[in-house]
Amino acid sequence: LLPRPRAMDAATRRLLLAVQLCFGVFPVVGKVALRAFEPRAVLVWRLAAGSAVLLALAAWRHGRAALPARAELARLFGLSLLGVIVNQL
Repeated sequence: LLPRPRAMDAATRRLLLAVQLCFGVFPVVGKVALRAFEPRAVLVWRLAAGSAVLLALAAWRHGRAALPARAELARLFGLSLLGVIVNQL
C-alpha cells in the first residue's frame, strides 16, 4: 500500500496559486509587450527582471551565502549564455 499523502499547508497553496497566476497572465502580458516593444527588448526585460527577482529572493533567504565565489563567475556566465540567452534567442 502507498503511504497516505500529507495535506498541503497554506503557504504551499499560496505559492502554487501565485505560480499558476503568473503562468496564466504571462501570455497576455507577452502579447501586449510585443505590440509596444521589439522582441529583443522583451528578451532583455525578461532576463533583467527574472535575474533581479531571483537574486532578491536568494539574498532574502540565504544572505551573503547566495553570492557565488569570484572563481565561479566565469563558469556561471558561460552557463547562463547557454542556458538562458541562447535559449531565448
